[in-house]
Amino acid sequence: MEVILKQQVKGLGKAGDLVKVSDGYARNYLLPKQLAVPATADNRKLIETRAKDRAQKQERHDKKRREIADTIENLTCSIQKQVSDDNKIFGSVSHVDIMKCLKDNGIELEKKQILLDKPIKTLGIHPVKIRLSKGLEAVLKVWIEKSDS
Repeated sequence: MEVILKQQVKGLGKAGDLVKVSDGYARNYLLPKQLAVPATADNRKLIETRAKDRAQKQERHDKKRREIADTIENLTCSIQKQVSDDNKIFGSVSHVDIMKCLKDNGIELEKKQILLDKPIKTLGIHPVKIRLSKGLEAVLKVWIEKSDS
């Protein structure tokens, strides 16, 4: 019997997959627990429509992420810090400072998306990788400058 899975079933497939199983497994387990539906023509059309909708939604999401990546690539964050007489920063620049700078420029990110191995402790330009999604990263130029005060 062919069924369409409504949700992931370990060892069988994920939601939306068309799988062939024994009649007893379908009748006694998958259908009563509402893990699958029979693979009728109407159900196949419905699944195809949902798959197209998911693909279009994913495409829009990816396009938006690529636009954000382009914005980040063209952006330069300038962070001012107090420094000592020998140009050493008091404290350091961390994820929080970079998140604040991005937020000021209209980009909301989570801390884990900023790939900063260790806090920045020197003046100058520092490239910081930003992971927007799996396989999509952007490099932000962070300028650490001496504050006037």
